[in-house]
Amino acid sequence: MGIAVAAGIVLLSPLQRNESSRISIKRATDEAAAHIDLKPRETTVEGMLQMSRPSDLAGDLSTPNYQNKRIAPFETTVWKVKAKITEIILRPDGDFYMTIESEGGARTVVEVPDPKLCPDSKVLKQLQKLRAMLEAKFHPSAEPQKVDLKAQITGIGFFGYQGRRTPPPATTGVTTPPTPARPQTNGARLMPGLDIKFDK
Repeated sequence: MGIAVAAGIVLLSPLQRNESSRISIKRATDEAAAHIDLKPRETTVEGMLQMSRPSDLAGDLSTPNYQNKRIAPFETTVWKVKAKITEIILRPDGDFYMTIESEGGARTVVEVPDPKLCPDSKVLKQLQKLRAMLEAKFHPSAEPQKVDLKAQITGIGFFGYQGRRTPPPATTGVTTPPTPARPQTNGARLMPGLDIKFDK
């Protein structure tokens, strides 16, 4: 969550991560999950970030029409990518949230929800297996854990939170160098993650 502090005032970014939107899509408990092609297709992080995101899907996922609507073909496909996992954290919503990075430096995330929260998921067995493996290997917590492991990662495509630039802080009369704006992305990620095979 991006914030800026100026003169004792906290300024929130106008667009914040919305944990409660598109929950059924995130957990593959939606009716359309029955139409997901479970045969993995290979792609790259760069390829995911070039996928076409609907222009009317709000960056914070709040658009009513998309709460139970799966976006084909990205969200009806299981994707397989090779990347380096650089960080893992247990988020407040129960997800294991992992940052992954390609050899070229492109980044996205993989999220693995708590199987206990999605007992009707089409991919429940895969979630249970992957969560158990990640728990045993990393013991994720609310404290970000740095990782440096290459892996082959499989998961269902998902258009998630779309980061936007944080507004400049309030004027204080002090000249400071400009902060580089965080680039926008299409929010493409793998969620839920289904399998990870680490390089030996």
